[in-house]
Amino acid sequence: MSEIQIMSNIRFSFSFYLLLISFRLFSQEIELGGALGVLNYTGDLSPYPHPLFFRPGGEIMVLYNFNNIHSVKANVLSGYITAFDDQFNEPFRVRRNLHFRSLIIESGVQYQYNFLEFKNGKNTWSFSPFLFVGLAYFHHNPTAEYNGKWVELQELKTEGQEQPGNLKRPYSLSGTCIPFGIGFKYSVSTRINLNIEMGARKTFTDYLDDVSGFYYNNSGLGDPARYLADRSNELPEYENFTNPDGSQRGNPKKDDWYYFLSVGLSYIFYWPKCPTFML
Repeated sequence: MSEIQIMSNIRFSFSFYLLLISFRLFSQEIELGGALGVLNYTGDLSPYPHPLFFRPGGEIMVLYNFNNIHSVKANVLSGYITAFDDQFNEPFRVRRNLHFRSLIIESGVQYQYNFLEFKNGKNTWSFSPFLFVGLAYFHHNPTAEYNGKWVELQELKTEGQEQPGNLKRPYSLSGTCIPFGIGFKYSVSTRINLNIEMGARKTFTDYLDDVSGFYYNNSGLGDPARYLADRSNELPEYENFTNPDGSQRGNPKKDDWYYFLSVGLSYIFYWPKCPTFML
C-alpha cells in the first residue's frame, strides 16, 4: 500500500472520529470499543462464503447514542480475505486453478437502529437486537503465491489491461462500499456493552480477487504475469494447456462482496447534558 493511500485512510477515519467525539458537548453517552472476528468473501473465486476461507480481522469504533433507539458509529476495520479454486469440485474452477489473498482496510460510518429501547444496565431492556447500514471507504491489494512469495497482482495487469487490443485500465485498489447487517448488544454493566455483529459489504468492484473478465494472449504478458494470469498448466493433467485468448476467466457482471462477523466490547463515557436556561 502506498503512503498516499495510507494517509488517505487515516484522514478519512480521523475526520469521523473528530465529528463523533465533538458530540460529547451535547450528549450523555459515547462508547469507545473494539472487536475481533473473521472476514470472508464472495466473488469470482468463491460463489459463497466458504468455511475454509474465514480469516481473522479486527475493528475499533466510536459510537454516539442519540437516544435509546438511534445511534451512529465510526469505525476502522482491518483483516484478510482469501479464496482458492482447488477447494471446489467444479471442473471450470479446478482447471482455472487460481487463488488470492488480500488485506482489507476499511473506515466508515454507520447508522444503527435498536429494536428495543436499549439502556445501559438501567432497566429490563439492557439488551437489544439491531440493524445497521452505512457508507465506507476501503483499500484492498490482491496477491497470489508464486515461488514461495506473495506477489501483488494489480500492477501485473493479469487480464491484459492497457495491452494492445485491450482498452481496459488497471483497476483501483481503493473504493467505496455499503456496509449493512444485524447485531445484538447486551449491557454487561453501566459502563460496558457486549456487541455481536454480522455484516456484509456491498462493493462496486469486481477485482477484490484480481479476476473479472477474460484471458489475454498469454504470450503478450511478461514474467511473472503470464504465470499468475493462467495457472492451469501447473496441474499435471493440464501441463501443456493454455487458456485461449478471450476465453472466460471470471464473471464481469457481478461485483465482489466481503463479510465481517465479530464479537466486541465497548466502554461508555457519560457526560452531563448541557444546562438549559429559562428566560
